[in-house]
Amino acid sequence: MFIYSSSGGSRSGNPLSNIGCLIFGVLGLIALFYVLKGLFIVLWWASPVLFALSLIINWRVAANTGTGMIQLLKRNPLAGLVTIALAVVGFPILSLYLFLGAIGNRQIEKMRSQFEIPQQQTTEEEFIEYEEIESKQKNQE
Repeated sequence: MFIYSSSGGSRSGNPLSNIGCLIFGVLGLIALFYVLKGLFIVLWWASPVLFALSLIINWRVAANTGTGMIQLLKRNPLAGLVTIALAVVGFPILSLYLFLGAIGNRQIEKMRSQFEIPQQQTTEEEFIEYEEIESKQKNQE
């Protein structure tokens, strides 16, 4: 007969039932490792192409990223060196980041140009009406 206790034991009464969850979790982490390793290998081979495409699409993304790293190096040398080292080691991830950033900035610029309201250009000959208002200081009567 099964008696449920609130002492934290498993409901089935089998102390080995938690091992199944542990094994499933470990197998999931191993699978995740191999999937990420495969993705990193694919990015490693594609990174020069991604980097070149990001420069062609919008070179300012790479320039701004490099400028940000240099500014971080000036503000906090240790964090700047760590960031630059991670950028070198993780170049495939950095190239993917730059590529996605260039595409994102391009899409944002397209949407801005679509929804931009044309501004009326004022020439030097046109005057804008205004009214002068006298101002007095509070303390003066």
